[in-house]
Amino acid sequence: MADIRKILSKLAAEEGQLLDTQFLAPCVGGGRVRIRVSSMVYTFQPQPRNFEGWAIFRPINEEIAAVIEEPSWPQVAEYLQLLVPVRLHLACVLQGQTWLAYPVNESDAKQRTGVAKPVPVHLVTEGSQFEQIVARWDGHCLWFEEIDRRADPLPSEELKAALKKLILPQEVRFKGMTPSMRTADGATGRLKIRQGDNSRQIA
Repeated sequence: MADIRKILSKLAAEEGQLLDTQFLAPCVGGGRVRIRVSSMVYTFQPQPRNFEGWAIFRPINEEIAAVIEEPSWPQVAEYLQLLVPVRLHLACVLQGQTWLAYPVNESDAKQRTGVAKPVPVHLVTEGSQFEQIVARWDGHCLWFEEIDRRADPLPSEELKAALKKLILPQEVRFKGMTPSMRTADGATGRLKIRQGDNSRQIA
């Protein structure tokens, strides 16, 4: 049986190391951030509490981590490169910098993330409705990386025009239209209805 004193000594050393650690992490408004130190995973409430974005944090204690500074884009890019890329269509804003989005390729998204349905994407700093983006999957959440520069911008403009004209998703037709685009369009309409905008009825 392991010596309990050695275990306690090891835990104390890890806690001391924790308070000397700075770490990069994304955070949604009202959310928490995590870090792994040796074999332990710590979850912190950010300070300030309502922080949303990317930051370099330093633990104040075992429960709170303070924002120290804003990271450079290369630092964020290096973090994102460790995660799984997924291509999606932006549908609509849910709250703050979080958007509802739908996979460009359902089978590919299911293979990479385990799901193929409308999903939230966090920290979306650019892009517009129906635009195609690249996000990164960390096993729990999707984090915005960039606008998908390989995507044709015309379909998003066609979908925006159809939405403005109140055309039902199943009636939208244009060259290059895909099932995932239609689903993203339908998801936008259903969310508007739930939010109380009944000007557009979705079958």
